[in-house]
Amino acid sequence: MKFTHMKIFVILLFIFLIPGHKIFAFEKDEYTIKQLKVKDGLSQSSILAILQDSKGFMWFATGRGLNKYDGYNVTVYLNNPQDTSSISDNGISSLYEDKEGYIWVGTTDGFINRFDRRTDTFKRINLNLIVSATKHLDANYYEFPLLFSRSSDNSITSISEDKHGKIWIGTWGKGIFILDKQKETIINLIHNPNNPQSISFDRITKILSDKDGNIWVATFGGGLNKASLDGNQKNISEKIYFQHFKYSPSYKKSLSDNKTISLFEDKNGSIWIGTYYGGLNKLDYENKNRPSELAEFKNFKFLEIFFYLQRSNSLKSIYRLPVSRIDKRKVICDHSKEH
Repeated sequence: MKFTHMKIFVILLFIFLIPGHKIFAFEKDEYTIKQLKVKDGLSQSSILAILQDSKGFMWFATGRGLNKYDGYNVTVYLNNPQDTSSISDNGISSLYEDKEGYIWVGTTDGFINRFDRRTDTFKRINLNLIVSATKHLDANYYEFPLLFSRSSDNSITSISEDKHGKIWIGTWGKGIFILDKQKETIINLIHNPNNPQSISFDRITKILSDKDGNIWVATFGGGLNKASLDGNQKNISEKIYFQHFKYSPSYKKSLSDNKTISLFEDKNGSIWIGTYYGGLNKLDYENKNRPSELAEFKNFKFLEIFFYLQRSNSLKSIYRLPVSRIDKRKVICDHSKEH
C-alpha cells in the first residue's frame, strides 16, 4: 500500500515538473487582483457572503456591518439604535437580490432585512419571534461553520426566491422560513420526527432555486432536500413536503455525506453538492426527478476532481464564471439603472 502511494506521488510530481504542462497553467492573458482591506474602507476583514447585484455593485457581508463597493469607494451600513430604518444588527451572514431588485440581508441575530435602494433604508423582521416549537440540536454544535455556531442557532445562512416570488430563508438551527411578500405572511418549517416528509434537519447551509423552479435545501446533518407542493392541502405549511437524499452505506450511488455545505446548478441543469466529509457530488439532470432512493449521485474525491478538471476544463469551482468574460475593470456599475 505504501509503495502504491509512493508511485502516485512520484507520478504527480513528474507531471508538475513537465515544462508547459497545463493542469494548473493559467491562460496567457494577465489579470490584476486587487485586494480590498480595512484601510480601503471595508468595515471588517471577515467576509461571510458576497453578492454582485443587477446594477453591478458588489455587496460584502462582514462581522461588522454591510459593505457596498462601486468600484471606487466603499459604503458601510451599520446599525443605528436610534433609527429603526437602519440595518437591524451588524453581524451580516447572507445576501440575496430578488426579482424586484431589493437586497435581502440575513444576520447572525436572526433578522431578515430588506434594503430599498430608492430610499437607502432597511425594513427588518425578527424571525426569532415567529419560530415554531423546536427541539435542541445535537451536541456537535461548534463543528461547522464556526462563525454561525458561535452565534447560537439564530444565524440566517442562506436566502433564495422561488418561482412564485416567495423568499426562502435558511437558518443555522431553526429550519426554514418562507416569506410571502404579497400577503406579508411568514411560515416556519422545521424537522418533525413524526413526519417523514418534513425538512430532514434544522441546520440549513444553502437554499437553491433551480431553472425548473425546484427548491433544493442543503442541511448540515440531514443530507439534501428537495421541496415539492401538495395541492390537496389547505394549510400552506402542510402543502410543502420534502424528499430526502441521504448517504446510504448499502447504495454506492447515494449522496456521499449527510453534512452538505454548498449547492450549484450548472448550465445543463445538474446540481453540484459540496459536502463536509464526502467531497463533491453531482446529481445529473435526468436524476433530479427520480425518487430519492433511486437517484444516482456521482462522487468526486480529491484525485478524481483533480483529473476531472484537467479532462473537461469546464468546472472552475462551484460558482461558474468564464475567465474570458471577466472585465479587467474592477467592477462595472450601471448608474443609469438606479431607480
